[in-house]
Amino acid sequence: GNYEMWHRLGLNNKGQIIVDTIYVFGNLNEDPEPANFYYKRIERLEYDSYGRIIKITSESVVPVYPSSTNTFTYGTDGNLIVPFSMPVYDNYRNPMTLHPLWQFIEKNYSLNNPMAAVSYNSYRLPLQFNFVFTSSEGRFPFFSGRNLDQSFISYEMK
Repeated sequence: GNYEMWHRLGLNNKGQIIVDTIYVFGNLNEDPEPANFYYKRIERLEYDSYGRIIKITSESVVPVYPSSTNTFTYGTDGNLIVPFSMPVYDNYRNPMTLHPLWQFIEKNYSLNNPMAAVSYNSYRLPLQFNFVFTSSEGRFPFFSGRNLDQSFISYEMK
């Protein structure tokens, strides 16, 4: 009967998520919007001409905190520029490009992988990563906190 995070999304006429209202820790008995929660923030998203998120302005509603802004920059190669830990991208397809929801969740629309894979399939998608980082900087996050740097990946083709 409880939730950890509840997202209420607002779309523009292109189908892009332009507002994400996030509620944290509450009861599921409220719809379409929870009335009881511990924390609430509103994120306003801006996109570039390629449909990539380039700016998020966050406003904490409960409790009230000053707003903050995160910006995202992409290089001419189509990969996210990560300040202070620039990854060495390979020339193969990033698995996050397989679904726009995955890109939205990670706020990363990079075309390539931020590290070389051990092997790739015939579609140029990585099958295995075997990379050890000395810190959390530069990891390959996938689905909010799970990292692909030590992974085996299989794909189901339709």
